[in-house]
Amino acid sequence: MKVKDLIKYLQEADPTGECHVRVDGGAILGCEPKEGYWDGPYQYIDWDRNKYVISTKGDKVDIRTMDAEDWIWDHDGDTSGIELQLTYCDDTREKEYRKHFEEVAEEAKIQIAKMNKEFLKKVNDFASEGWAFREDKKNGSWSKSMMERIKNKKVEKMCVGECNAITKSGAFEIQKEDKRYIYWRLK
Repeated sequence: MKVKDLIKYLQEADPTGECHVRVDGGAILGCEPKEGYWDGPYQYIDWDRNKYVISTKGDKVDIRTMDAEDWIWDHDGDTSGIELQLTYCDDTREKEYRKHFEEVAEEAKIQIAKMNKEFLKKVNDFASEGWAFREDKKNGSWSKSMMERIKNKKVEKMCVGECNAITKSGAFEIQKEDKRYIYWRLK
C-alpha cells in the first residue's frame, strides 16, 4: 500500500483524526523511509491486478512499533510508565496484565544486570588498552547511546550496552567537554 492510500483509508475511517491507530506489534513509534531493497523486501496488495506482491523496487516506509514488553526492557524493568485504561473489563484482566508485566520486568532486571556487568568489563578493558570515549552532542537525545571510542587516530562506534556502561554505571565520569564532544574517563 502506498502512503497516500494509507492516509486516505485512515481519513475515511476517522474523519476527525481523534481515534488511536492499532497495528500488530504494539504502539507506533514512528516511520522510517528507506530504499525498497534495504533490509528485505516489502509487501503489498495490488487490488487492480488481484495480486499479492513481494518487492524490493523503489522506496518504502517502515512503520516502527514497540509493545509493552519492549517498553519494559527499554526502561530497565521499570513498569511505572505503563498505564492501563481498561474500561468494560473486570479487575481480573488488569491483574493479569500487571502480573505479566511484573514477570517481564523481573526477567529484564536480571538480564540487564548481567549484560551491564559484561559490558562494564568490556569498556574497562578498552580503557586499560588506552581507548578514550566520547559522546557526540550533535546526536541530541541519542548522544548517550551513540558514542565512540578513540585511540590515536582510530575511531570505532560503540554499541548501546557499552555506552550504558559508561554513562550509567557510575564507574566513569566526564573528563572534559568542548563544543561538539563530551569526553568520558574511568574514575
